[in-house]
Amino acid sequence: LLETTRLVRRATGERNFHGLYMLCAGAAKHKRAALRLRAAKEHFYTLVSSSDKQREAAAPPDAPTRIERRFDALEDALSQLRGVRAVSVWRVVAAILHLGDIRFRGGGDDQSTGAGDQSAIADDADDDEPAAVSAADAPALAAAAELLGLSDDTLRERLTCRFMSAGREELTVPLQRTGALRARDALAKALYAGLFSRLVAELNALLRPDGPANGGQYIGLLDIFGFESLETNSLEQLLINYANEALHHLFLRHVFRGFSDEALASVLGDASRIDNRCCVALIDAPPKGLLHILDHQCRAPQGSETAFCLSATQKHEEDPFFTVPKLSRDCSHDASSAFIVRHFAADVLYTSGGFLESNNDTLVGGSHWLRASTEPLVTELFEEDKAVAGTFSSVGGRFAANLKELMARLRSTQTHFVRCMKSNGGALPHTFDAPYVRSRLRAAGSLTALRFERRLQRGDVVAEAPSSSPQQPPLPPSP
Repeated sequence: LLETTRLVRRATGERNFHGLYMLCAGAAKHKRAALRLRAAKEHFYTLVSSSDKQREAAAPPDAPTRIERRFDALEDALSQLRGVRAVSVWRVVAAILHLGDIRFRGGGDDQSTGAGDQSAIADDADDDEPAAVSAADAPALAAAAELLGLSDDTLRERLTCRFMSAGREELTVPLQRTGALRARDALAKALYAGLFSRLVAELNALLRPDGPANGGQYIGLLDIFGFESLETNSLEQLLINYANEALHHLFLRHVFRGFSDEALASVLGDASRIDNRCCVALIDAPPKGLLHILDHQCRAPQGSETAFCLSATQKHEEDPFFTVPKLSRDCSHDASSAFIVRHFAADVLYTSGGFLESNNDTLVGGSHWLRASTEPLVTELFEEDKAVAGTFSSVGGRFAANLKELMARLRSTQTHFVRCMKSNGGALPHTFDAPYVRSRLRAAGSLTALRFERRLQRGDVVAEAPSSSPQQPPLPPSP
């Protein structure tokens, strides 16, 4: 369930993955120099936001020392892995940071847009001039190429050109600046996702070197990201909230299993209020689920965010979990640019800007050229990649497949739940906001579950099967 979109695009107030900041702030000076790294706020992918500045202002005086200690602990942990070296991991991470600093130029303009241009891809208009690496961006390109074990020319060509096969010949088609920025971000996401998967595989091999023990029995701990509703919500928030909906559905199946809708309604009122199966289906069920509509637009020659929103509205206008905003003094969006999903926790407005781009992980020229790297880890990350060059790779589709695999594993286990709640909505230390916590408990279904258990203990409702029986029938699975 890796949020690859977070690496290259984040909502206001959101941060990138912790590892990038830790490398820039916690590694020894000579290690950062060898990787040509600067402070995190000087790299495009880790630009400092207003929330970062507030966090820095509230940090204790010994915060830098704490980060260094945490980084040393992380390096010690990486040193326990048998199939990968810490220095190789950090070379890939540093290469990703340098990739983000390559801004390109186009239209005859020799000026780099600079690392502060967060909306470069969305706002840059295509022109007839091919993309090129400016003199100001050459150091970033050189650093990324060196760390990836590639020549400068190879990396430059693969970021600024599209390669097409015509018979036995390979044609080179220059990309415009927008296309080059997308190629850069796709490469960064592919590198990070490959590295992440490799580290997970290494950890699993270390934890269970001889395969599943005790007949496959294990104790697993799942720590999932929380529900998100930000000032601007995009594909990343939709995927996070989709995962929360699926897990909430599992929670409801666990708490209310063995009871009919009539029995639940007699205690809780409308039973449909506590069954979110249809909300999960709204997002992932083929062929009308939001993620499937999005994939269709990504594949369409003239696909657009507007067409995605309008198609979603047409297909789900009668769905109780879906609605659209109306233009007003307080809302600048309508059905052509946004939609609302009525999640179990809250109604969330999703603005479609960037949805198609965030959902597309396609490497323009495939990944075969990365196998020529002189860095063994980079070669290994892509040695089993069978994707055909240019074939559409869906972020949402892959996320949904991973989530369904996870849910199948969870349904095969005996589950127990621990609800973790933020103590306040402002990420403030030592502050407990009782009304906020109460609203989160209510949205998570925890208060409903507690009320139901109390009524059950008083005998107000009787299960169709004993509540402790392993044979009790579960709620039917999501469509």
